[in-house]
Amino acid sequence: MKDEFIAGIFLVGGLGVLITYLLLYVSGSLARMLKVFTPKILKIWTLSMIITTASVLYIYYYYIFRRKLEKWTRSLFVTSTIVFLISAMLWSVTIRYGETNTKGRDIEKYPLYLTALATIGILISVLYSTNDWLVITAASIIVIHHLFLDAIVWRDLHSKTKLLTV
Repeated sequence: MKDEFIAGIFLVGGLGVLITYLLLYVSGSLARMLKVFTPKILKIWTLSMIITTASVLYIYYYYIFRRKLEKWTRSLFVTSTIVFLISAMLWSVTIRYGETNTKGRDIEKYPLYLTALATIGILISVLYSTNDWLVITAASIIVIHHLFLDAIVWRDLHSKTKLLTV
């Protein structure tokens, strides 16, 4: 193992993300949110989510087992990873909060924006630390999904449908 610290952050934070997403599923919030998608957009988003998940797993595999980041690229990667994982957890929490609090219905956008911003930090650290095209492609896929599909398309669909008022 090349970097146990990044492994620890990813495992603990990733488990937190999975737990908060599971809570969305169990509460029925996830099913309500997915209703805003047309079947075509849902297929595109689902495919992108699967590819993005594989990309995330590959990047962390790469930097945990194959290559150790150094200096400022490691600091940026670690910081961006922490923001990425915490924001992903907070997104689930804000969904539940918005469903139960009429004054908090628009709060979902902040974790989405922070998550997207964190993926840009991850991409920058990848670009300055490796020439491996597969890692660079994976980081780019993560940015595209979180910036465009989640922070823009997902957020726009939910704001137009007033999903959280249902």
